[in-house]
Amino acid sequence: MSITTIICLQFAGVVMEPIVLTLGQKFELERRSRDISAITDVQELRAITKDLLRAWQEEIARSREAVRSACDIELT
Repeated sequence: MSITTIICLQFAGVVMEPIVLTLGQKFELERRSRDISAITDVQELRAITKDLLRAWQEEIARSREAVRSACDIELT
């Protein structure tokens, strides 16, 4: 079974393992979290929240498209 087949099966509803962040990502997450905690301007927090929501949804769309492309390649 190829990795593409595994990805396609996982995308099709098979339970996936949680994604593990690298140490660098964990440090970046902590740094950004502290930056956000230090913000007192509500408008700035709203803008950051909207940017993060947009980025999150774009990442979901990119991931979905990558899996769809991988499944199309594997199945054809």
